[in-house]
Amino acid sequence: WQGIGALSALIFCVLLLTIFSSSLININKLTYEHKVVVLSAITSFFTTSILIILSGTQRHTRYLLPSLIAMLPIVAVYLSNTVSFRRRIFSCIFVSCLILQSVSLSFANNIPQTDYKAAAQWLERSGYTQGISSFPNSAPITEFSNGKIDIYSMMAREDSGCLIMRKTNWVQRKSKLQHDPAGKIFLLLSDKERTNDKAHIYADDKHLVYSYRGLNIYDYPSYNAMLNNILNKNILPNGNILCSKEELSGFNVTLLPGKYYLQIDCQVKQEIEGKLSLFQLDTINFSIKDGRNKIPVEVCGGEPILVDIYLQNDTINNVLVKSISFSQFDN
Repeated sequence: WQGIGALSALIFCVLLLTIFSSSLININKLTYEHKVVVLSAITSFFTTSILIILSGTQRHTRYLLPSLIAMLPIVAVYLSNTVSFRRRIFSCIFVSCLILQSVSLSFANNIPQTDYKAAAQWLERSGYTQGISSFPNSAPITEFSNGKIDIYSMMAREDSGCLIMRKTNWVQRKSKLQHDPAGKIFLLLSDKERTNDKAHIYADDKHLVYSYRGLNIYDYPSYNAMLNNILNKNILPNGNILCSKEELSGFNVTLLPGKYYLQIDCQVKQEIEGKLSLFQLDTINFSIKDGRNKIPVEVCGGEPILVDIYLQNDTINNVLVKSISFSQFDN
């Protein structure tokens, strides 16, 4: 179905480009009313494109849908100025492409049935008044709860290698952009987000309180408690790693500002050097001995940062790293 959808989309785009260019070339032959239609559609297309670029948002083709709708009158103008036989052939191809696109998208995406109404009712009965979700999920919950549940629309994004939660500017009060949610909150993830999206790192099955028809809700006592949950993610989930290279790298984790212990349990014959690279901040040098190592680390700043760990292994052939983890500083 993906191949059929791609082919029909290609044919559809070629047809639109043909109509677009033909209308511009022959615009002087059109009636005054038809000229207005063509020029209005062209203006709409370029205005929408410029606004998308200047707004600094992610470029998605679906943002051009309003302009695509404006192109349909141009198709009507083009067909009204062609001979009847060509008009029939073109109309059949055009409609066929639209039907194939609709059918292929439905089968290819296999869009799950999500019951937002049931989730909103459950949240109300459970006493939740505020939570966090992605932009597509925030509006339905707000609508089905009649505004009783306040949703902070956020996305987990990788910003220059740093995985952090960012608030979205789309359809959200300015006050939410200036303040974080206070008190008890919930995190709402769809099944797709739970398995594929970066936001799943903030979710923990221990906090899962609701899972029904494509939606999953996690309970947290506070916003910071949700962010701190990433500390529980094991950096070495697959067990031991045997290093025979000059440098063992690739271990990273996102940390909130605060004090921590970097704990490294490894098997080495002699002391080796290591580096802890704090994203956009500083580099800490330390030594690693055989057994368990506990290195104090302080993360400064106002937002979560990405921490990379490098172990220098210039003289030893094999370093067996058993575990690498962070724990909060003991007061």
